[in-house]
This record gives sequence, C-alpha cells and structure tokens, in this order.
Amino acid sequence: MVSKGTRWFTLESAAAPESSGFALGHDPKGAPGTFAVVADYAGRYERLELSVGFADPLGLFRREERVKPQNFTVEVLPLSILASPSRSMLFALTSGETPIGSRGSGQEFYGIEQYGGAIDSKDILWRRVAKTSDEAIVSRVREANVPHSLRVCLIEGADGDKTVWMDTVTEGLGRIGMTLIRLGMALEVTVQTRDGVVSQVATTIDELVELVVGVWKERGVPEAVGDAAMDADVVIVSSGAMKNQEVYSLSESKSTLIVLDAGRPVALGARSRILTDDLGLEGFLSWAVVR
Repeated sequence: MVSKGTRWFTLESAAAPESSGFALGHDPKGAPGTFAVVADYAGRYERLELSVGFADPLGLFRREERVKPQNFTVEVLPLSILASPSRSMLFALTSGETPIGSRGSGQEFYGIEQYGGAIDSKDILWRRVAKTSDEAIVSRVREANVPHSLRVCLIEGADGDKTVWMDTVTEGLGRIGMTLIRLGMALEVTVQTRDGVVSQVATTIDELVELVVGVWKERGVPEAVGDAAMDADVVIVSSGAMKNQEVYSLSESKSTLIVLDAGRPVALGARSRILTDDLGLEGFLSWAVVR
C-alpha cells in the first residue's frame, strides 16, 4: 500500500478491524508500506476497512485514515488441509458405487477366504469346492463401496459470531474433504442464496483448496431450509439457527453438524453432532452414508 504523495508521505502503519480474524504486521524485510498478514482463523475476508497511518520523512507530521483497498482479499487455508495425510476408512457397511479397497457388502470382488457363518452362502465358490480333495469351503469376499460424492449444505444463523462460524466450517469442510478424497469420493458443498442454490465440487486436493475458501464468496440466506438442505446428505448448521423450528426438524431426520458460534443450542436433533476438533468424522460420515 502506498500514498498518492509518496514523495512526501510514507505508509507507516496499518491495522485490520479486531473482528476480522486477522492482523497486519509490519514486514521488516519488505519495502515501505509492506505488511504481513497474520491470521488466527480460516476463511475468506474481503471488503474490509483498514486503519492506516501516514507520516512525513522527518516524522514531524502524522495522519490517520480509514481506507477500503480495492480487490483486497485474504484467503486463509484451514489447518485440516495442511495436516499430515492419514489412512481414512469408512465402515464396511457403507454402500455405493466407488470401491474403497476393503471388505464389505459391495458387488466388486475383493478376495477369497474360508467360509464362515457371517458370510452369505450365495458367495460360496461351489465349483472350486467341488474340485478340491479336502473338505475346505471357500467363499468370495466382496469389496466395500461408497457413493460417488457426499453433498453438504451450509445453514448460517441470523446472529452469532461470523468469524467463529467461518473458521469452524472451513476447518470442518477441510477434514471432510480430505477424508472423502482419500476414499475416491467427491465433496459437494451447497448454499441456498437469494438467487437459488449454488454448489461447488471438489474431487482433488487442489479443488478442495479452492472450495473451502471459495464457498464464502456466496452469501447464503440465514436459516433457509430449502431444496439445498433437503437434498443434502449432511447439513452444517449454526447453533443460533437451531432455534428455528424448521432447522431443528431437519436435524431430527438428516445428519447434522452444529457449529457453536452463538452459544450452545437449546436442544439437539436426533441426528445432530457438535462439530469439534475431536469429533470422529469417519464414523459420522459412515452414519450419514448409510442413512
């Protein structure tokens, strides 16, 4: 950032509003007017008004201004995307069309093993049994499948801490996306806007990076239970929105993650979970897939 009269004044300081979730720190290695962004929360920040201070070369005069730099956008990735990769696996009872490399109840062939009571008798390889001289009975092991994609809908509250909401949801989408992509699935995120349903899809890590910050370009309708929410597999809801009877009823029938951005909700729906760092997402996603 520079002043129009750079010959006489230089930009000495800059500060972001406290509620923005990030700060501007002076960059000692940068040129005059260069500042480093120090972020505490993940998400996308734009249209911000900054406090800046200009001073003359001798330090005799100083002037404070409030400015809104054009095209000034800060995108902060969630730590969940930057974390070390881990082997994620949904429960074998999930069903769909994408093989995930483990035994389950799908149609694809996974392996052969000794027949046991828990295996369906129709999977017994009778021709192979007939050709063997011993009494061993072998059967086909099926592979677990998962759906091609998982659809997540965001329902923001009318009130609440916007920074906490954006940070928690961004981290959560990062965790969900990383889990699904490692399983060969896609993540689709939908938002109900005044112009209709807007969606973004990620099938790779690069696309997930774009999704978790790009989804905040859309302004959703607060507490909207529309087509996006009804068609979703998982709904992420602000705790403040749970006071809405339609939203609460939705959490009774649909897998729901609640963000505590407006205090604890009065009550949780039958299929609700609080979105926290220690929530076992693999179990929750399996629960959502086999709904």
